[in-house]
Amino acid sequence: MTAGRLPQPTEPEQNSAQDLLAPNYQNRLRVIGRALDEHDLEQAVIVDTGATLILRAYRPTSGANVTETFTNEGLIETLRVAIYARGDSGTGPFRSPLRPTGYEDFLRALGYRLDERNAAGLVVVECPQYFHVSGLERIGDAERTPLVPFAELYEFPRISRLINEAVARRANTEELKNTIVQYVEPDPPLRIIRTGARLP
Repeated sequence: MTAGRLPQPTEPEQNSAQDLLAPNYQNRLRVIGRALDEHDLEQAVIVDTGATLILRAYRPTSGANVTETFTNEGLIETLRVAIYARGDSGTGPFRSPLRPTGYEDFLRALGYRLDERNAAGLVVVECPQYFHVSGLERIGDAERTPLVPFAELYEFPRISRLINEAVARRANTEELKNTIVQYVEPDPPLRIIRTGARLP
C-alpha cells in the first residue's frame, strides 16, 4: 500500500469559541472531512483508537492510498484552520450522492449525533451505497453505565436528513423553509421490449 501525507495547514486567525475547539467527535470528524474534501480523497475509512483518529482514503488522481493520523494534540491548530476557512473548502469535480455537500458537512453532523449518544471506539467505512458506522455507546448518562456495541448504515435519505438538521441547528431555527439537500427518487430504468415486429 502506498502511504501519503496530507500537507500541514497554514496559521489562521485566533478564534476564542472554546466549544469549537473541543476534542469531541463533531470537531474531530469535521477536520477529517475537510481534509478529504480539500485533497479530493474518497473511499474513506476512519478508526478511533482513543486519543487518535486514523484515516485511510484513496486518491483517484494518483491511484495512491493515503494514511493520516489525527491526534487530539494537533486538533486545536487544525480546527482553527477549518474555522478560519469556513465556506471555502476545495472540492473535486464530482461528489458522491452519499456526500452531496462534501465530507465535512456529513462527518460533522454525524459527529454531533455520536457525541449526543456518548459514543466511543468509532469505525466509519465508506461503501459504494452507504456509510457503515459502528462503535460503542453509553445508554443513559451515568458514568458507570456499560458501553454497548452499535452498527448503523447511512444511506442518502438518512444522510440528507442529518445534514439538514445540522444546518437548522446552526441557524437556530426549528425547521428550515428550504432544505439544503433533497432526496429525489431515481427514474426507473428504461425497458425496451422487443416484439419481433418490423417497422414498414
